[in-house]
Amino acid sequence: MKKPLLLFLILCLISIFGQAQKKSATDSLLLLINAAKQDDTTKVLRMLDCARFFIPGNLDSAEIMGLKALKISEKINFPYGIIRGYNTIATLKWRKNDIAGAKKNFFKAWELANKYHHVANLVLVGDNLGVFYNSFGQLDSAEYFYFKALEAGENDKSVKHYTKTLSDLASNYTSKGDYIKAIQYLIEAKKLNSITGDKVNQVVNNIVLGNIYLGMRDFDKAIAVFREATTLNDSLQNLDFRIAILQNTGLLYNQVKNIPDSARYYLNMARAEAQKNNRLDSYFTSMINLGNVEVAEKKYKKALEYYLPAYESPVLAGKEYERTAVLVNLGTVYYNLGDIVKGEKFAKEGADLAKKGGYRVFEQSALIVLSGIAAERNNFKLAYNYLSQAGNLKDSIWNDNMRDKVAEATFRLALKQAESENALLLKDVQINKQTVYIQWFIVGGTGVVLVLAIILMFVVIRNSKKQKFLNETLDVKNKQLQELNVTKDKFITIIAHDLKSPFNALLGFLTELDENYLDYDEKTRHDIIHKLKKSSYSTFNLLINLLDWSQSQQGKFVSTPKDFGLSTVLEEVVTVLSTRAVHKKQTISTDFDGNLVVHSDPQMVKSILINLINNAIKFTPVGGRIIISAILENGSLIISVEDSGIGIPAGEINNLFRLDSRFKRQGTEQEPGTGLGLVMCSEYVSMIGGTIKVTSEEGKGSKFQVTIPGNRRSPSKD
Repeated sequence: MKKPLLLFLILCLISIFGQAQKKSATDSLLLLINAAKQDDTTKVLRMLDCARFFIPGNLDSAEIMGLKALKISEKINFPYGIIRGYNTIATLKWRKNDIAGAKKNFFKAWELANKYHHVANLVLVGDNLGVFYNSFGQLDSAEYFYFKALEAGENDKSVKHYTKTLSDLASNYTSKGDYIKAIQYLIEAKKLNSITGDKVNQVVNNIVLGNIYLGMRDFDKAIAVFREATTLNDSLQNLDFRIAILQNTGLLYNQVKNIPDSARYYLNMARAEAQKNNRLDSYFTSMINLGNVEVAEKKYKKALEYYLPAYESPVLAGKEYERTAVLVNLGTVYYNLGDIVKGEKFAKEGADLAKKGGYRVFEQSALIVLSGIAAERNNFKLAYNYLSQAGNLKDSIWNDNMRDKVAEATFRLALKQAESENALLLKDVQINKQTVYIQWFIVGGTGVVLVLAIILMFVVIRNSKKQKFLNETLDVKNKQLQELNVTKDKFITIIAHDLKSPFNALLGFLTELDENYLDYDEKTRHDIIHKLKKSSYSTFNLLINLLDWSQSQQGKFVSTPKDFGLSTVLEEVVTVLSTRAVHKKQTISTDFDGNLVVHSDPQMVKSILINLINNAIKFTPVGGRIIISAILENGSLIISVEDSGIGIPAGEINNLFRLDSRFKRQGTEQEPGTGLGLVMCSEYVSMIGGTIKVTSEEGKGSKFQVTIPGNRRSPSKD
């Protein structure tokens, strides 16, 4: 058996690399398979293996093998061979750009895999259909088949292609801008790969993660991940991976670093590899990206050399996103070259496709080009119409950008959580390895003398202690992870609800003023503007606290103590907040030595006072009073902010400085509150080495006391 198998492999290689003898080698290989003393099912498996050898170097030979395997499988009613045969034919037709044929055969394979409920084939074909739809920008259809593939392999995650499907689904969510779901599936794939050691899926994971960082414009992390993928692929020598890494590295240098020469270098390498190996999809994608580099440098004639071949290629058929990009780019290029007839033709076609597909950025770009063309023709009414449409899209694009920013912040939080989970997994693996080692050692030492038995007992005891220590470490890590989860959930809630609500109010008021300005008298308009100002202030204050909290969690805040006058800092704070206090007819009074000098971080003390006084104003009714006092006591400075407000329920006082607390209420004039301000106060007080305490009674007001150690009375300034 060894001799025919060796000849089989040699003929496979001849068929792939000996281009002048393709037909002869294929025929010889078929004769060898048929002549071998083996049953028909084994012949089918050999033919399918050989078809995979031929792809992508020799598609004709692969098709001969695939069709032959399918024919024999149908004759002997071999379901596995039939399903794989249709899947192979679909893959070949897709390679040859026969989209309809590929789709028909994929669905035939999918139908049969479901009929026979063959798990491995359901995962394989489901993932292939997901990749097929993803390549045409039909992300929802791709997501459907990815989930079907995962559902099929859920009970046996060791099935080949299962982890690849997880990575492909992560890539699909990345294209949708949903980084949270993307990272969830990517981390699950990484966990499985760490167990199986599958380098192929490790490369896929790195490429997907690199694309996420590319979307977030994080050059350093993206380039590091792409380099790791390249190192892993060195032993695999997978051409498709190499092209993808080169392509994405070129995009990284163009879109993030804005270094056109480096971008051209990598994109040209990707294009050359794709052209040499007949990867038409990758070849024309490189052409489009190279055109984008030239447009960025305003080299429009050079850009045409890349865009036109891509536009004329049948590869773009059905790829609405890529086709829209090329049409809009051609419209922009021709307009800038002065050919407004062609510029209008391509821009209009691109605008229509962009509107149909919901590609707002492309639609806005096309409308701006059409506006410029209309203006050159002195049709200023039409130019204004196009420009107005582009302006309307600007708000939607802004909302998309805000969503991406929120997704990015949440992604970074999710990634931090994932790193903690990976650390726990690594500890778990270490414990398992140690346990296996101990068990082996016990078995191997059964027949040894008493001395070795005593040594063995010593080793077991020592390792048991070590294992106990590792378990305790795991418990601590688990507790930290739970706290991180609670923090993440609260952070997402604040972003999703408390930040969204004021923006809705702002947009509502602005829309009303914009569309019905003349319907209101001056007093009503002034009232709306006042409400806008009030809502804007609250939203700005929330954003500042969110940003400060985020930086404090990353350890970017460092206390820098120095001497400063308390009265100067307090005057700045009261100036900022006095407008709101005046509006509520509240009195703010101070009681401390005006020459008092504080030794601490002035910026943090200022932030503490802003949050405490802002809280006092918010929860004190109209006509109320607020008293700010400071005294030196036992070498410490005690700053107090006391109000005559609505007070705090006794059961909630201990929860005021916790981010996971559910206690939240509106101010006396329905001012929104998230509780984040007091959390920040607690953070700052801790950073300067101080303490904070609260005394309060419902209906009678509250008093917040901040104690800053290491202060002394300063000489009076006469």
